[in-house]
Amino acid sequence: AERTAAAAETLILAGGYVAGTESLTELAAIMNTFIETGVDRETTLFSLRSQKDSTNGIVNNLRSGTESWAERRTVFDTLPEGYAPVELIALLEEISTDWGAQTERAIARERDLVQAIALAQTEDVPGTVDSLTQDLTEIAPLVSGVTEVVGVADEDTGGVTRVVRYPDDARDRYATVAAIAEENLGVVNRAVAEIAEEPEYVRDSVPVAAAIQRLAVLEVELVEILENARIGLAEAVDLIARSEALVEEAQDRVADMRAAIAALRVDAARNNFQAVREAYFDSLQLREDVAFREQVDAQIQELGDELQELENVIVVRRVRELLTQANNLYNQDQFVSARDTLLEAQQTWEQTNVADNTEIERLLRLVTAALSLEEGRELAITDPLYPILSNYLSIARDDFNRGADLYEQGEEARADPLFDRAIQNLRNVRDVRPLNWDARILELRMTQIRNQDDFESVFASRYEQAVGRLAADGPLQVYSELEVLAEINPDYPGLQEQIRQLEIALNLRPDPVDQARRREATQLYQRAQSLSGGSRDQVNVAVSLLEQAIELDPTNGDASFLLDQLRIQLGGQATVALDTADEQQYRRAETLFSQGQALQALSVVERLLRDAENQNYPPLVDLRRRIGLRLGI
Repeated sequence: AERTAAAAETLILAGGYVAGTESLTELAAIMNTFIETGVDRETTLFSLRSQKDSTNGIVNNLRSGTESWAERRTVFDTLPEGYAPVELIALLEEISTDWGAQTERAIARERDLVQAIALAQTEDVPGTVDSLTQDLTEIAPLVSGVTEVVGVADEDTGGVTRVVRYPDDARDRYATVAAIAEENLGVVNRAVAEIAEEPEYVRDSVPVAAAIQRLAVLEVELVEILENARIGLAEAVDLIARSEALVEEAQDRVADMRAAIAALRVDAARNNFQAVREAYFDSLQLREDVAFREQVDAQIQELGDELQELENVIVVRRVRELLTQANNLYNQDQFVSARDTLLEAQQTWEQTNVADNTEIERLLRLVTAALSLEEGRELAITDPLYPILSNYLSIARDDFNRGADLYEQGEEARADPLFDRAIQNLRNVRDVRPLNWDARILELRMTQIRNQDDFESVFASRYEQAVGRLAADGPLQVYSELEVLAEINPDYPGLQEQIRQLEIALNLRPDPVDQARRREATQLYQRAQSLSGGSRDQVNVAVSLLEQAIELDPTNGDASFLLDQLRIQLGGQATVALDTADEQQYRRAETLFSQGQALQALSVVERLLRDAENQNYPPLVDLRRRIGLRLGI
């Protein structure tokens, strides 16, 4: 029996060691080579996967061996009690426990290898996520708008800024981000799928669960990046499409504009020109392109020149018609209508010119002076003091009429108090309206009635006194007095000549054109004519000479005709449009001004006006004027 038990022990132990020696040897080798990796990721992954596959085989062998030891142990349970030595049973228990420990060691190694494989597959992904997140932050302003400083920065304000968008660059960069995110998401998903194929005892372990959690976080981050990149890409593509649609619209309006110019339809041409500018401007607001902006500016300048050439012909001709009409109205003493006609001429002239038209200004001075005098002489119903002053005049007229009747009846004593009261009421009027015609003429007529016997000497004295006060009172007061005297005795010697001189001094009538002025005007015309076929500078000199000629002799039709021809030839002086970059700043200044930020608007406008070309752009000049009025400068 003892020999049988010993033989059984030897047989069991020998079989067990033979079964486990190979697996334990392989496990020891894998444990020693686990940290060894290749020179690149693919080599490393190949090595790790090979180790994992070997380890998995060892685990299976060890688990099978553990089961075999358990089966051997059960053999002894079938033997008669006392047949197997206690020492043998204890040894079997020890061997079985050791095999179980080696199996757990192999399983742990397999789990570590699965985690290492997942890490090796995705080791670059976190850095890529950080990089792509930073890229999205940098790309976003290319779509929403980048603030750039235009030109040289100022010490005080930092310079003029503009907001521009670069959707083409954004589109390409968003597409790259999306592609990289999608590629990395594929790597993460493949790592997840590979783990999913592992045995349950591997998947449910702590290290592998941590790897799965890490991969899930990366997946969420990459999905978010991919979604944001696709949204940004769609926005960039939309900006490009909208910009291209605006360019197409602008080009259609260019064709419409040129057709309108060919048909001499100025309003249609002007409206289309504005539409072209707006479409191009809006397009560049959505999609900045330096080369295209230069092309747009060049085309707008070309179109503006074409429009201005047409407008200038019409403006020059229309202004000549209005000047002729205003001059006729002035000669008919229709000063209000003449002024309105001249203001229309002035507005028409400003459509294509910045410098004043000297002919309009000359005639406007005459009309304005005549109106000022007329307004001072007449009591208008719109005058705030009309109710009071008209009452004074009404009472004075009544007293004058009653007093005049009493003088005719020889009742001077009863008439004088009425005249005295009338004079007092007239003085009340003249205290606030010294040029009032009714007050002055009534007062003089009362003097004439009271001094019937020696009125000629009184009249002469009044005339001499008025002329003598010229230096002290000025031409307007003296002119008003002499006009009243002329109403009583228009043929008094020297009176009409004196009135004419004062009218010239007051700009109520042009300086008479004598032979000397006519000769000088003719000479200027002849000099201008000789220069009219020369260079642009010579033509500009000719225009100046002709303006002087017409100032000397407004009736010189030859000078007027040639002046109009040269003005048409030169074209308008106004800048038709700003370039697109300056247009953006002009609009910004308008917005600032409308928001009550006049000082900031002034800063932008002053910078724009440093460009000599911009100084001839009427809307910009007008904005500077309005800002100046607001600020009192």
